[in-house]
Amino acid sequence: MKANKYGKTIIPIESDFIKSKNQKDLVLDEARIESNIKPFTRYVSYWREYPDMFIDMLKGPDSKFQFFFYQRMFLRAAMRHKYFFGTFPRAFSKSFLSVMLMMVKCILYPGIKVFITSGGIIKQSYKKEEELII
Repeated sequence: MKANKYGKTIIPIESDFIKSKNQKDLVLDEARIESNIKPFTRYVSYWREYPDMFIDMLKGPDSKFQFFFYQRMFLRAAMRHKYFFGTFPRAFSKSFLSVMLMMVKCILYPGIKVFITSGGIIKQSYKKEEELII
């Protein structure tokens, strides 16, 4: 058995990440958190208004993913209003943007409960009702 900082282990751990963590004594203490609350609050407030910029920040400079202008407007409008209704054409990436928006909302509004509805089931029930009437 190999001994380490936390005690004995059955399997020897050879990880660069663990070695670097053992060499550095960076501690996340209360003073460090309190000193960063104000800048973090400003960032979150900005990202709540501009969710597309939050995604741009997350994706990094090497990503090939880019939003079209209308997709940015969709994200901003949907994020800023409690209720949002839109009728868009095919290939607008409605489902993709809706799911992405829900994930961003869950990150920027901790504890929020979100859902997406669709009219697909209603259409099928109308078809069955028409068959019964005719």
